[in-house]
Amino acid sequence: MSGMTLHQVYAALKLKPPSTMADAPVLKFEVDSRLVGAGDVFIALAGVRSDGHDHAASAVENGARLLIVQRDLPQLSIPQIKVDECLIALA
Repeated sequence: MSGMTLHQVYAALKLKPPSTMADAPVLKFEVDSRLVGAGDVFIALAGVRSDGHDHAASAVENGARLLIVQRDLPQLSIPQIKVDECLIALA
């Protein structure tokens, strides 16, 4: 378990959560969409062989409750935090 909540994730990134977002525990942070479970945060890392953004829909299907992305994914209907660099956000 990560020990964080959704609102704490926003705070760690120096952002304010949407007023409509209920606070909830984050079970874990995951960069592999195949390993995402209910309540996880998926971080869409862009790698040499694969771009996590291409697998974000799979992460949502697996139960992700928040996405951290570098580009907007409007086709996905869960909250997304857009950052300049996902790897830095993960750190």
